[in-house]
Amino acid sequence: EKAVYFRNTPVSIQKEAVNTEIDKQVPKLEKFLTSLGTIANISTLLGLLGTVTGNISAFGVLGAGASMGNPALLAGSIAEALVTTASGLVISIPALVFHNFFVSKVDKMISNMETSVSGMQFKTLFENDLYFEIARKQNELAEYMKTKLIDLGIKFEIESDTNQLFPIFPNEIVEQLEKI
Repeated sequence: EKAVYFRNTPVSIQKEAVNTEIDKQVPKLEKFLTSLGTIANISTLLGLLGTVTGNISAFGVLGAGASMGNPALLAGSIAEALVTTASGLVISIPALVFHNFFVSKVDKMISNMETSVSGMQFKTLFENDLYFEIARKQNELAEYMKTKLIDLGIKFEIESDTNQLFPIFPNEIVEQLEKI
């Protein structure tokens, strides 16, 4: 969209406008990637934390019961360690896979946008130079015509949309022109 909007401007301005738009869009593309990566990393750490607390609890049971302790309490502590480890892995593995998948997609989209900008600029470089040379000549001619109309005392209007000059001739001149 930006490239089309700025198509009648020099290539350097087009490049700046499109790159600015890309810079605005990249954070939108990466919006949830940080959260997904954080979930993948934290869930692994929470699983590890549960494993550690379960093992601490299991050793507490062993320590309280002399050499063997209470087997039911020991089994509960070991189960806590295993459940938290499994839960952390069940959450982190898919989150990590999706995070990497989406990072790859976003990187590819950014690369495609940047490549498209470079291709567009190369393609339109000659067209823009020619277009601007014509536009510059038209502006010079319009300025010359304004000056001559002012010198001749002829009033004129400028259409705001197209910047075209419309002379307002006095009736005597119009009548003389009609005779020609």
